[in-house]
Amino acid sequence: MSDQKQLHRDTIWPVRAFACPVCHSFTPFEADRCGPCGSAVGLHLPTRAMVALDGDAAQGDGQRWIRCTQNVTLGCN
Repeated sequence: MSDQKQLHRDTIWPVRAFACPVCHSFTPFEADRCGPCGSAVGLHLPTRAMVALDGDAAQGDGQRWIRCTQNVTLGCN
């Protein structure tokens, strides 16, 4: 195997598809809203799952999770 092919093979990571927790449509990782239903969504990092937001927060794990404070500047979801 060439060095270039080996480098390519060693640097590819699996990509995960996310679904809107409300309508179950495909939702890109970068999205802060579901395209089809318009629900506000965010990534719950501990479970690596999309969650529906109520305003800028979501309930989960017995805690209140808030949207990243840098979401406008950095594009966090």
